[in-house]
Amino acid sequence: MKKRSFFLLVATFVSLLCFCAAMSEQKTALTVTAGEDWSWDPGAFDEFTGELDLSDYTGTELTVVMTSDLSYGGNTTDERSPLFTVINGRRITMKKQSGTAYFTPEEGKSVLCFSGSVRLPEKEHVRNVTLQFCVADANGTELMRTSGMISLHENGSGRETGAFYIPFDVSLITWCALAAAITVWILALIRSGKYNKKRMGE
Repeated sequence: MKKRSFFLLVATFVSLLCFCAAMSEQKTALTVTAGEDWSWDPGAFDEFTGELDLSDYTGTELTVVMTSDLSYGGNTTDERSPLFTVINGRRITMKKQSGTAYFTPEEGKSVLCFSGSVRLPEKEHVRNVTLQFCVADANGTELMRTSGMISLHENGSGRETGAFYIPFDVSLITWCALAAAITVWILALIRSGKYNKKRMGE
């Protein structure tokens, strides 16, 4: 009986974890990839590409603001990084490039495909760059916030093209973990109740 209860608990927990992983994957909205010529040298001017799935906001006029976690030591010029350079195939002239993009998702055209550029700090060696995206509606109400990381991976040459990291929906993972904990707790109570009932019947 104890083994059966134990396996039931394990099976339930694993199933919940699989469900949460699947849900998190479905909720993944952002991919970011470094350009082929990406350099980690201080002060390097780098390019990247990405896609942001905004299908949940079809028909809504959106403002997408892109920032980074880089610190430039008070250099206001570089603090304008990162910048959008191409939006859905339309190249933006240099004078109009900024970290803000405007996009209205439509049926069949709900993914914001973009290219961008970022300048690394001149006085600091960095090993990763986190690009942050805040999506708001026409009234300025924040609808979504996500981020992606371009990171240095050590190899034989000591340098490699950055890869992408896609963060999961933190709130979803929190709810899944809570649901798993509650399920395990309930099963433990049921098991304890059956055990006590059995003892009382003896």
